[in-house]
Amino acid sequence: QVRNRNVFSAIKSMDPSFRIPDNFNLGSDPNHLPELQLRGANSLPNTEGVSQDKQNLRGDYIDNPNLPLFILDGFEVSLQRIYDLDLNRVEKLTLLKDAAATAIYGSRAANGVVVIDTKQPAKGKLQVTYNSNYTLTTPDLTSYNLLNAEEKLELELASGVYHLNNPVFEQGYLEMYNRRLAEARRGVNTYWLSKPLRNSFGSKQSLFVSGGDNYIRYGVDFSYNNDNNGVMKGSKRTNYSGGINLSYRRNGLLVQNYFSAIANRAIRSPYGSFSSYAALNPYLRDKDSAGNTPKVLEYIINEFNSRFNPLYNPMYNATLHTKDFTRYLNLANNTQVQWDLSS
Repeated sequence: QVRNRNVFSAIKSMDPSFRIPDNFNLGSDPNHLPELQLRGANSLPNTEGVSQDKQNLRGDYIDNPNLPLFILDGFEVSLQRIYDLDLNRVEKLTLLKDAAATAIYGSRAANGVVVIDTKQPAKGKLQVTYNSNYTLTTPDLTSYNLLNAEEKLELELASGVYHLNNPVFEQGYLEMYNRRLAEARRGVNTYWLSKPLRNSFGSKQSLFVSGGDNYIRYGVDFSYNNDNNGVMKGSKRTNYSGGINLSYRRNGLLVQNYFSAIANRAIRSPYGSFSSYAALNPYLRDKDSAGNTPKVLEYIINEFNSRFNPLYNPMYNATLHTKDFTRYLNLANNTQVQWDLSS
């Protein structure tokens, strides 16, 4: 009943104890795994740059000491596996947060346990279930109220940005101010915040086929998911997953085997960090006179060594047609055998 992009956002909307702290540096980047807290936050010192004999070992939680344990159909899995799990495949989800979790799963359960059971083949006629979801993500910049180019220059001049103790350097800064003011009066007023952003459209398709009788049951699932691409231009995350579930029941004996395959391709935005655009001023042009994207926006005088330092354009990297991507293929085969001697 909960329509969310992934399992974690669904849990967050149902249980207030499951926290996903906001990371404003990452924003809507779909290719960063979230930080999770189920039983509060543990504070462990960072060991980077510390000698080996003085380090406090973090064990398996060196990347995130607050990460809970994830159990999928009776087997321990990684955060990545749950993050890319098709939400339509989830039958039941249980959160364990007390001492009972440690008693069952050991010390690894100190931060809590997320137990997920997926849908199993049902007895009866052939059943086909198909789900289709579509999403539209749009950036919201209405909360920003920024100065225009001339207003920003007036503020910089009043705050003493262009006034220095050294008259030689001050002359250079005043000339830079006059160049910027001339650009603003020509109509240059670049809204940099919107330059790396887009409206993102995605979809999620899932298919589940099951059937069988009292003894042998089967299930086949397949899903395609690219509904979490983020609003930064060029960012994308695509998942393909499928699996075959076979089970045999007779006289108290249950033998179950599930083979799954997940393929993922994650592409990071070539436009870099959004904070780079938030730091730029509206009196700078994003295009040169020929309509091309310049590598350097302007040269700024360095008052300490009389040199000119370039102010680089964060949009330039996107014109180089480079790609920063990762991919993985996960194949897993899980077999369970249960024998009820009382049957």
